[in-house]
Amino acid sequence: MKEDKTQRIRRTRNELKEATLRAVSELSKEKGLSRITMVDIGEKAGIRVDVLKRNYTSVEKILSLYAASVDYWISDLFTPKHPMVTTNEKVMIEVFTNLANALYNDSEMQKLLLWELSEDNPTTRRLAANRELFYADVFAQYNNLFKDTGLHIDIISALINAGIYYLILHRKRSTFWGVDFSKRPERKRFIEAIGQVITLIFNALEQQKQTVEIARRLKQKGVALDVIVECTGLPNEFVEQL
Repeated sequence: MKEDKTQRIRRTRNELKEATLRAVSELSKEKGLSRITMVDIGEKAGIRVDVLKRNYTSVEKILSLYAASVDYWISDLFTPKHPMVTTNEKVMIEVFTNLANALYNDSEMQKLLLWELSEDNPTTRRLAANRELFYADVFAQYNNLFKDTGLHIDIISALINAGIYYLILHRKRSTFWGVDFSKRPERKRFIEAIGQVITLIFNALEQQKQTVEIARRLKQKGVALDVIVECTGLPNEFVEQL
């Protein structure tokens, strides 16, 4: 009888994790994430299935671990190297331009996103929900920064994020609005445009702050509310509360 060599390999917990994730990465290229089984991972990594189950319980747990290792939001952004302790234009530009550059270069994250879009199952729903949890606190700070400005920063951020995902995942199918996002010059323009959009948003924020301050001073000088509303374009209810 042929000897099972996997029984003789002794690995540390970190070595087991590395071998498991490496196997998932290779299998994702061969058959796609949705078709990977615990047996597949064991054979590819040279690890007995019972050892895998003892350490990770299920293939869903392994895929969640893999997702965390390749997801920009989880594996790169929210780390001591990139602390998100401030909310300003520079940080927001850095977050989204880094996301675009990371996604362009990371085929594994591309596969992860495509899997989430094409497969509706408990694992893909949980992965998407976990990502939301990681950056929810950060964007709560941005929501507070843009509070009472009329600028829906959460929706705007979602549009920027979704645009990055779609344009990069779609880039090999065709041009989009006449732009070939697979070409390096257009990629450079894409990254620049992300910064331009965010700068416009923060310029609008500053303009809104100035308008509110003008409205506040006019109110202090006794100018009628309807005149302030007409001149500033601010909602009547908002001016009343100044």
